[in-house]
Amino acid sequence: MQASITVVPWPQFALAELPAMLADVPLAVVEFWAADCLFSRLLAPTRAVLEQRYGSRLLMRRCVVQGAEPRCAELGVSALPALLLFRRGRCVRRWIGEMHFSLVTSVIDATLSGMELR
Repeated sequence: MQASITVVPWPQFALAELPAMLADVPLAVVEFWAADCLFSRLLAPTRAVLEQRYGSRLLMRRCVVQGAEPRCAELGVSALPALLLFRRGRCVRRWIGEMHFSLVTSVIDATLSGMELR
């Protein structure tokens, strides 16, 4: 029997809100997505597992790309889905397109470990 995963909706925001949202946050993952993108919808189980694994240790948000494509390109978002890892407001890692869950979690784990040592 396979365990069920509850998909938790991450709060959404407009791209213009990004700097203020990240100003006082030690670590955040932001998903860039589009409603009409199948690959964005396929990322839902990964979001659920990240939420269960990290809870309050990591801020998790979603940003709709439509209408903000030029600004997204400035952040290095060239395709969807995209996850960006921010540390103290600065992007430290990007995953664009298809991503392997274990790679995402290993980078987040290492970043959290490094932060706890300081």
